[in-house]
Amino acid sequence: MPCHVDESPEEQEKRTREHFNHNSEVAEMLCALLTENPLPTNYLNKIHPGIVEWWELHKLRDEAKAKREKNDKKTAELRKNALSKLTPAERRALGVDRI
Repeated sequence: MPCHVDESPEEQEKRTREHFNHNSEVAEMLCALLTENPLPTNYLNKIHPGIVEWWELHKLRDEAKAKREKNDKKTAELRKNALSKLTPAERRALGVDRI
């Protein structure tokens, strides 16, 4: 990267991995940027050689997270609905005091 020409390639790679960790601040900013302003793959490769692979993996993780959150919400709604049909005594007998 031009900002750090004094670093060895190994140091650059290490720093890049740290900054582009899935939940890092840099990754979140880049995700927002690329989501709102999609760029062609060949342009992304010119910015940084590993960015296309990172972006594809990042999108897959985001999709998986969205699916999990959707399933968790549905499960919570089903649980709440099912438990609301039980009396307080039935919930206590099942070891579920709260809905």
